Amino acid sequence: MSSAGQDTAGPDRLWSVDEHLQDVLTTVRPLEPIELQLLDAQGCVLVEDITVPLSLPPFDNSSMDGYAVRVADVAGASEEFPAALEVVGDV
Repeated sequence: MSSAGQDTAGPDRLWSVDEHLQDVLTTVRPLEPIELQLLDAQGCVLVEDITVPLSLPPFDNSSMDGYAVRVADVAGASEEFPAALEVVGDV
């Protein structure tokens, strides 16, 4: 098969992930922004970032602190043989 034949879309041709992504991105368009009441906005995303001049809550809330780990990184760990993990970032 010639290279020209390989570039032709068809039912027998396999598309790469990049080709599918490009096809989707050239087909879809962003939706127009709409205004909603806060209680009606569940499942929606903001058009722009919102910043506030103070921290909420105004105190340390350790119940919301935590760590994300991959199970493979702690496989075999126990109280006797703990896993040593490196902190790679803050969110």
